[in-house]
Amino acid sequence: PDDIYYRFLTKMKVRPCHVPCITVSCMNVALDEHAELTKQARTVSIEELVSVSQSACTWRDVARMSRVLADKLALNNARAVTPLHWLRLVRSLAAAPAPQESELVNLLEIAICDAGCANARMSELALVIVYHQLEKQLTEWARHKDVSEELYYLYEFAAQLQAYCNMSETSLLRTRDLFRTVLSRYEGRCAAPQRQRLVWRLSERTLKVLRPTDRLTSLLPTIEEQHLATDTTPSRNRTGSESSESEETSDWPRSPVLPVYCSN
Repeated sequence: PDDIYYRFLTKMKVRPCHVPCITVSCMNVALDEHAELTKQARTVSIEELVSVSQSACTWRDVARMSRVLADKLALNNARAVTPLHWLRLVRSLAAAPAPQESELVNLLEIAICDAGCANARMSELALVIVYHQLEKQLTEWARHKDVSEELYYLYEFAAQLQAYCNMSETSLLRTRDLFRTVLSRYEGRCAAPQRQRLVWRLSERTLKVLRPTDRLTSLLPTIEEQHLATDTTPSRNRTGSESSESEETSDWPRSPVLPVYCSN
C-alpha cells in the first residue's frame, strides 16, 4: 500500500481532504492484488475496510478512487512493481556471488522507512543497495585474500545496466548519496548508547490513588524482653482472659506479617 500511495502522490497533485480516501483505496487495491496473487477470496470487504479505517468516505468513494489509482498507475491486469521486485531482479542479474537477500532486504527497509527516499526511483535505489553491499564484501575480501579481477567487472556491468534502464548519472549519484546519508544516520542511532535514565512521571490523580509507600519498611523492630527477670514476671490474671478454645472468636489480629510505619 505504501508503494502505491507514494507513486500516486508523485504523479498526481491531491488535496489534503482527499488523502484519507486515497489511503484506504491503496489498501483496497493491495487487498485485490494479494487475493489475485494467492488465488484466494478476499477476507475483508470494502465496507469492513471503510468501517475499520474510521474515515469520512463511503465504500462507493473508495471503489471509485481505487479505479482511479489502477488507471493512473497502470495496474489493470498487472501487479504493482515494488522496490523489492527490483532488488531481487538486480541481485539475480549480478554475475558475482550475490549478497544475502536478508541483508539486502534489511537495507531496503532502512531506506524506504525514511521520508527522504520516498521519491527515489525504485530501480536506482535497488541498484545502489546491491552494489553498496557488493562493495562492502569486496573490501572485506581484499583484507584477507586476493580478489579476482573478474569481480571488478561488476562496475562495468552496473554501467551497462544503468544505460539500459535510462538512469542518468546525476540522478543515480543523488540516490546513492541519499542512501548513504540515511544509512549513516541509522547506524549512528544504533551505535549511540541509551544514557537516559528511566523516570516515572505520575499525575496528581495517580499519586492520590497510590498507597503511601514512603513510610513502609520490611524490617520489624526487636522487642526487648531481657530486662524482665523470670522471678519478677508479674502473675497473669486469668479470670478475665479467654482460653485457647475461644481464639477463633477473638478480635485479636493473628496475622504473622503486619505493616509497620516508621516516623521520620
